[in-house]
Amino acid sequence: MIRKTTIYKVIFVSFLIIFLLWINHRYLQVSPVEIRRWILSFGWFAPIFYVLLFTLRPFVLFPASVLAFTGGFAFGAGFGFSLTLLGATSGAILSFVVVRYSNYRFGNLDWKRRTKELQQKVEGRGFYYVFLLRVIPVINFDLVSYVTALAKVRLSAYFLGTLLGIIPGTIMYSLLGASLVEGNESYIIIVGLIVLLLVVLLALQGRILRRAK
Repeated sequence: MIRKTTIYKVIFVSFLIIFLLWINHRYLQVSPVEIRRWILSFGWFAPIFYVLLFTLRPFVLFPASVLAFTGGFAFGAGFGFSLTLLGATSGAILSFVVVRYSNYRFGNLDWKRRTKELQQKVEGRGFYYVFLLRVIPVINFDLVSYVTALAKVRLSAYFLGTLLGIIPGTIMYSLLGASLVEGNESYIIIVGLIVLLLVVLLALQGRILRRAK
């Protein structure tokens, strides 16, 4: 039997997510051009503000891909990549710690018997699962943070898996954004190669995960 406290927590989190999605849809539907203009309006503080914005992004469920694209659009390929990597990793760590602390503070989530084995596998091979879920974005970025925090993946494994896993996607979005202002055709070629690599990894994902068990 699932405890009532667990049911209440799930209901509360579900309503919170729905509310944040509504806020995002109602008030945060802005284009990369508008975000770029807004960020650059902060002048020399713009890079710091961008990293801070990306760090807090998970708590409003704003699409990470849109903000990553804007990073390259606003700061160029190289600098945009560095800022996005820093901001995305910081945001992922912050959301992980908040969920982990909340789970400990208000009582650990009860896992059903059929999911207990999955929890143990994720805990034991946390880096591999986090890395693959980050490098192959088939699951929502923030959902990976929340689930791995509840599954008690070690913070060090989560950090390393996240940092390394988001590099290809960060390069891709940064180059796409930068291509709009720099007009460098080689960026598109690199993006195409990254997409091809991700498709191959997606095809091999099941086999890789089975080896990670």
